[in-house]
Amino acid sequence: MFELLDLIGVFAFAVFGAHKAITARFDLFGIISCGAITAFGGGTIRELILNGTPVYLYDYRYPMVALVGAVCAVVLHRRFAIFEKYVLVLDAVGVAIFAYIGAYRAEAAHLGLVAMIFFAVLTAVGGGVISDVVSGRRPEAFYKDFYPLAAILLAIGYFVIRPEEGSMAALTLIVCAFAIRLISIRHGWRLWRPYQKSAQKTLLRLRKFIPLFANYLTR
Repeated sequence: MFELLDLIGVFAFAVFGAHKAITARFDLFGIISCGAITAFGGGTIRELILNGTPVYLYDYRYPMVALVGAVCAVVLHRRFAIFEKYVLVLDAVGVAIFAYIGAYRAEAAHLGLVAMIFFAVLTAVGGGVISDVVSGRRPEAFYKDFYPLAAILLAIGYFVIRPEEGSMAALTLIVCAFAIRLISIRHGWRLWRPYQKSAQKTLLRLRKFIPLFANYLTR
């Protein structure tokens, strides 16, 4: 089941990566490359760090699914807005399952919480960040999308629960991350930004407590 979800995530990520390449006016090779980078970039870096072999190098289904995703983006790019909301659901599945795989690989390597968070976020957003850089865009994960936090929360939950592979606990973690990602898309959630007006008011309030805190430390 997780393998199927993984392939769904690869497909969705490849569609978005290829679509970004199309809007950047890349040729066919660039479109397919950006689709593959988005789908496999984060996982590839993770495996290189862990001295592992990326799955797409020995399982032909993964590059084939990524290729199909890129082709779909080419065929549907003029009407992409119509299908985008459905692809976003698949994208949410991909974020959840990729984050889970990242946390799982960290545990398999006998690493701790920091590594679980790092690999969960890297696997879920790394490919998209690389694809954005390649296509000359600001990485959306750094200012727009909420999914890095969904990956972080999943990794923390994984560290606390330590679910067995294929168990109900593991599936629950994935469903929760999926729900967080989907709700954030629906409501346009964004992480806190220091340059927003509301954030400036918060910072002004915090400044009042800095002298009090400094006095407390110097007692």
